[in-house]
Amino acid sequence: MRELVLIGLAVVTAYLTFWSGYDFFLAICALFLKNQVYEETEAEFFYLVIPAYKEGDILIQTVETALKVNYPQDQREVVLLAQDLDEGLLATLKQYPITIIETGALGSKMKAIKNWINSIELTNEHLFILDADNLIYGNALKICSAALKSTNVVQLEREKTKPETPLAVLDYWNTTVGITLALHSRLSLSLSPFILGSGFAIKANLYKRFVNEFENTNVEDKALDLFLIQHGENLSYLRTPGVTDATIARTTELETQRSRWVGGRIEARNMFRRAHLKNFGNIELLDKHLHYSAPQRSLRLAISAVWGALILIYPENLFLLVPFLLGGTSVLLATPKSLFSKRLFNSILALPISLLVIIKSRLFAKSASTESFKRTPK
Repeated sequence: MRELVLIGLAVVTAYLTFWSGYDFFLAICALFLKNQVYEETEAEFFYLVIPAYKEGDILIQTVETALKVNYPQDQREVVLLAQDLDEGLLATLKQYPITIIETGALGSKMKAIKNWINSIELTNEHLFILDADNLIYGNALKICSAALKSTNVVQLEREKTKPETPLAVLDYWNTTVGITLALHSRLSLSLSPFILGSGFAIKANLYKRFVNEFENTNVEDKALDLFLIQHGENLSYLRTPGVTDATIARTTELETQRSRWVGGRIEARNMFRRAHLKNFGNIELLDKHLHYSAPQRSLRLAISAVWGALILIYPENLFLLVPFLLGGTSVLLATPKSLFSKRLFNSILALPISLLVIIKSRLFAKSASTESFKRTPK
């Protein structure tokens, strides 16, 4: 019986160690990231596309910021894809010099853009995709314009607003660690990074091909990643902020975001798994398949901590501590020094609530993945 218990302990520890070691490898790679130099030009024409579904007054600030971007007016146009917006809000938005495409609920951001982009004639224009609750930086288009001289797609970083609550501090920390492990490590390894869904620019005709070739999905950014890999397109990821996104500050926001995130991750995992199995030797598809198959980091760390506590029962089995040590070290390495503060450590008291929300999101992940265009309440 004791041998069976030890075998069980070893199997579970090996599983946790594999994924913690995966994060540890990425954290080490991110340490060797090289600095980037950003040029600015005003050479390209941009449609600033804002897909909006049942958004509130925050949309006004998004539009106003887009109109104030530091770029020639004759080289840009703000396009609002309005799905089921309040009539009063629409009346206010119509006072701004923007193009508004009114529709009912089309089911996804991808369908909304497809509906619009197939209605216009395109030559050499580019799209800059902007979430309805994201604010664009003044120089974002100039940086994208320069980068688009050597690529057809460029992603700028999405920066979080300063956190004001313990839950917001945790969300900010989680996002920062995620960017380091998922994006900075891949840049260091010269692997394809990720489309973040907002704050990226792409050649309009290329995006039109994408929406017309791919089936509709709620994870259009992951589908675009796959499309780019399959068509040999190089995604340029620049480590300079392009948009600002609101940090999650309330439990209701976290529940919605996590449900959508977990559901989307499952859909992305299935998408890349199918693609990888069809093209097994493609290292880019293998990398994305692994990424979306990895257990959620915060839950895995919590489980690894509990698992490591078993050493109190089996003191001779030091290997039980390995998953937590690797995972914890990965998070520490991926956390900027500026984040280490008393406030961060105090915010860790909010972790139990956060973990409960994540577990709940996981339980309802299947339904979340099939919901249409679910937005985070603001």
